[in-house]
Amino acid sequence: MMARSPRAAAADTGLCPSHPRSKRPRLAVVGKGLGDRLRAEAWGQAAVEFAVATPLILLLLLGIFDFGRAVVAQSCLANAVHEGARTALYSSASDEQVRATVRAQAYIASDLADDQIAITPTGSRDPGTTVTVAVTYSFIPATPFIGSLLPEGKITLRAAASTIAQ
Repeated sequence: MMARSPRAAAADTGLCPSHPRSKRPRLAVVGKGLGDRLRAEAWGQAAVEFAVATPLILLLLLGIFDFGRAVVAQSCLANAVHEGARTALYSSASDEQVRATVRAQAYIASDLADDQIAITPTGSRDPGTTVTVAVTYSFIPATPFIGSLLPEGKITLRAAASTIAQ
């Protein structure tokens, strides 16, 4: 028996040549129809959604960045006052030595002024006296918009540590 063509086989089964079980390859029709208009409108819609969403996502990312900087600054201040309290542990240490230690350890807030570093009691300390070193620092966010949302455009960070003088 002779081999039959795919078209003849499809005709015998009652299938259309474009039916999925047909062996005949389908041709794609290219043109400017309704589908092309819908794709163009969807592209325009995507562009508008991108234009609306991008600033919000960037603001969120910059807010996360600033929050991370504030957490690092708080950790840095806590470490600095801890080291300052360790320096104040010795009764022979002066207030200026304690302040210098705090400034050296506060690498993020290295511009601390004397009035931002509080040492109690001041002056000479007797052995057995509790010494407290405290720092107050104004953190300014890098993002101007986030700074405008905060009171006075800054966050006040505080850290304190206490020890007993020897």
